[in-house]
Amino acid sequence: MTEQEKMKKGYLWGNEEENMALQARAKSLVNQFNSLPPEAMDERAELLKMI
Repeated sequence: MTEQEKMKKGYLWGNEEENMALQARAKSLVNQFNSLPPEAMDERAELLKMI
């Protein structure tokens, strides 16, 4: 099983540079999602697809 497969299944995974970059990107997208008002449904839906 690759490190990315482990990450997607919720298992412990190695903190390789690529994986850490993916995690940082996801955190940034979640932060953007949380900053949007509830009525911004289209923008929230797009961010959810990216997350």
